[in-house]
Amino acid sequence: MGSCWVSRYDRYSTLPFASGRVAHRRNSELLLLIAPCQPQNSTHSTGRSTADFKLNLVADVRSKFNSLISIKCDTLLAITHALSAKTNVPMIVLFTDFGSDDPYVGQMKAVLVQQAPEIPVIDLLHNAPRFNMRASAHLLAAYSAAFPADSILLGVVDPGVGDVRRKAIAINIGRRWCVGPENGLFDVLAARAMLAQADVVYWEITWRPENLSNSFHGRDLFAPVAACLARDEMPQGVQVDRSPPVAVANDLPEVIYIDHYGNAITGVRANQIASTDSLKVGEHIVVRANTFCDVAVGQAFCYENANGLMEIAINQGSAAHSLGLSIGSRVSITLN
Repeated sequence: MGSCWVSRYDRYSTLPFASGRVAHRRNSELLLLIAPCQPQNSTHSTGRSTADFKLNLVADVRSKFNSLISIKCDTLLAITHALSAKTNVPMIVLFTDFGSDDPYVGQMKAVLVQQAPEIPVIDLLHNAPRFNMRASAHLLAAYSAAFPADSILLGVVDPGVGDVRRKAIAINIGRRWCVGPENGLFDVLAARAMLAQADVVYWEITWRPENLSNSFHGRDLFAPVAACLARDEMPQGVQVDRSPPVAVANDLPEVIYIDHYGNAITGVRANQIASTDSLKVGEHIVVRANTFCDVAVGQAFCYENANGLMEIAINQGSAAHSLGLSIGSRVSITLN
């Protein structure tokens, strides 16, 4: 009595076949190929040789397999199109002035993990210029471009927290959501997008949680709204007709951030000035260079940083300390 091969097409792998061939298995398919295995050099009761039987069997299985492939072709194409329609991985990007040494960021991220557990959370910056809307807005505008469409930028620099007149806002800017207080933090990003003819939609958040603290709307209000958007759900609210002043899109000729090396990032975009122009801070004219290795150790210079902003640095030194720079220090363009 012959034995049987039972092949389950449930993964991308292979199974041995009676004739020494292999049968390919596909995900989510169940196909039973039942074929009696004949002993070598035997003859069927019909008089057919084993070789003839194997040839007929292989042809039969090939026919069934081709039918399976043709049936599933449309389904596979539909799945491929569905996957390609959303190629960007959504993420929640945090931009705050909370600092990294206090518990506030952790509390906010705990809400995000609970309410949108499958969405990655990225800590862009938690040392944004404290209470400084203007500098923070220019910094966020420069750095947000690195994140794909469908991302949610959760920005909280909110010296007016608790003010009942201050609105909670979600702005869709070129398929990125910006969530936070309506206090100007997203104005530069929105104004530049409008100048570029990108779609900008303002959504005033009317939803409020049952328990809303007076002083931590980042955790209680904005984090749940960001999680809601990350799940492709719209929070309770209303679309409003808003637009920032066009002038907000202009560069800010001052220092907007100082990193731990003492490099001073300005609000001047490198593509808005000539490639040979230098910067002047106080009485110091800072020469233009491409990068650190182009100048001697200890020399001050300015260059286009990796995010398109003009930055003042000292090779292996602190520009902030040596040049007396701080957030808000004015800079001017020196034509060369």
